[in-house]
Amino acid sequence: MFNPIPLAVALLLLPATADRAIDFQKTCGQNSLWMACDILGKSIDIEEVDRLLPADDHGLVSFADLKGALNKLGFYPLAIETGLSQLQLVPPPAILHVKSVAGQNEGDHYVLFLGFDRSGSIALLDPPAPPTAYTADVFRKIWTGRVLAICKSPDEARSLLAALDRGTNVTVRNATFWGALAIAFAGCAFLFGFKNRYGSSLKAAIAALGLCAVSLPGCRPAPAAGLAPHLVLKEDHINLGIIPRSKPALARITLSNTGPGNLRVMQIGTSCSCTLAEPPSEVPPGKQGVLLIKVPKPEAGPKSARVLIRSNDPDSPHELFVSWYGESPPSFAPPKIDVTAEGGKPFRRTVFLNYASGDPQQQLSVKEIKTTGPDFQLRLISSRAKETVSSRQVSNLNSIVAELPFEFSCATVSGVIEGECTVTAELAGTVIHVPLSVRVQEAAQLAAAPKSLFVSGRCEQLEGVKRSLRITSRFSGKPRISFLPPTELLHSEVVEKEPGVFSVQIQITRRPEDNYQGRILVQIEDQAAAKCEIPISVLVFN
Repeated sequence: MFNPIPLAVALLLLPATADRAIDFQKTCGQNSLWMACDILGKSIDIEEVDRLLPADDHGLVSFADLKGALNKLGFYPLAIETGLSQLQLVPPPAILHVKSVAGQNEGDHYVLFLGFDRSGSIALLDPPAPPTAYTADVFRKIWTGRVLAICKSPDEARSLLAALDRGTNVTVRNATFWGALAIAFAGCAFLFGFKNRYGSSLKAAIAALGLCAVSLPGCRPAPAAGLAPHLVLKEDHINLGIIPRSKPALARITLSNTGPGNLRVMQIGTSCSCTLAEPPSEVPPGKQGVLLIKVPKPEAGPKSARVLIRSNDPDSPHELFVSWYGESPPSFAPPKIDVTAEGGKPFRRTVFLNYASGDPQQQLSVKEIKTTGPDFQLRLISSRAKETVSSRQVSNLNSIVAELPFEFSCATVSGVIEGECTVTAELAGTVIHVPLSVRVQEAAQLAAAPKSLFVSGRCEQLEGVKRSLRITSRFSGKPRISFLPPTELLHSEVVEKEPGVFSVQIQITRRPEDNYQGRILVQIEDQAAAKCEIPISVLVFN
């Protein structure tokens, strides 16, 4: 029996900065996104990640949220459902969704996929632990089958989809052929055993079963090249704008047939819970047909779906993407402030009250701001007391329509400051309360960001690769860097940027012959108690 391809992957990983406390289960999505951007050469602050990818009330983010944040950053992410064999086609880094990882309880988790090592094991990154290689058997037990591939261009995304689709089609065709053949033989054996009783003709049975096998999907002959239809999509991306949560949306897909043969749509698949209207039975040459896709009561925030159209066009399948923005209630981005700041100094942070609506007549008015802590305050920066949200304002569905900037501040950071700010606003005649939780902790006397470093790639690509550390110190003296275990593979250079702030460049001096896993030891000269350690890993792939 044909075994369908399992549900695709999602990843976890990456260290958080020194000014952010890590909650491994609740921030793995943000950490994975941040690390993936770093590997792909896109510099982004962890605060920007929190703003682009706010967690829900439980401190979690969804697969769709990750995809939307990557879209905002200019990438072309693909949420794929695949199996382990096709995972080799996905370029690292990618985000995987797993059920559990070493040291964690069973539950939803994201990790970063780094590729396959020389032994065929799968390398995953789950900070602060160093990258770990999992055997295929162990990996299958923790992976849900969902992967978020991160492409840099539409062409790269299309190439990956085509490669994955070719692998899927070959598997389905072969399985269908051998399945049909098995059915034919089983049917013949069955009929042969009862031939005398029913007077059946074995020759007729074989012919009938052979005809059934040919009629199965994947076994039909392709149309003659001279009479083949040619499907042309009017557009490969349909933008539905902002969709109210109470109303479904309808996407109209125009199918043009520019070939000499009649076009027949065989199958339509979507990556969302959308419903499909019956496609046109046949589109004659030179004519157009319309395919309707209904998006029922969309969830809040930026969403998208892939539509795959299979037809009798020799170039089938064809794909396009439908995107929209589900109406979302007012909320803060990030939903909480949880940072580490330098002690004895004032602290400020900008947060945004975001709001998107499908009704251009609705207005949001800020009425009151309350705080539970005496040492901090929240104030509205915007000069406008009201924001009108209109679907016509949407130029990019992957960005929030209305953003009201607020500044959070506290006079002096000492110890741990905790509390909550609440903004009372009026929306469409209804009073709403939007909370913002706050936790500001005094920084350690010596700290490094990020919390861990890793480098991965082929050995010939790794020579000369650099990674940076930012050291903050409240001690006098320059940091001294060493590696445990000692190695000649790595070299460090320390530069003082300003008093108490140092930049450290870690460079791979030669081609690594094997993986390296160790620690970077940071010590302050003449200060025996002033030290910290950062895990570092170098992974060599085939």
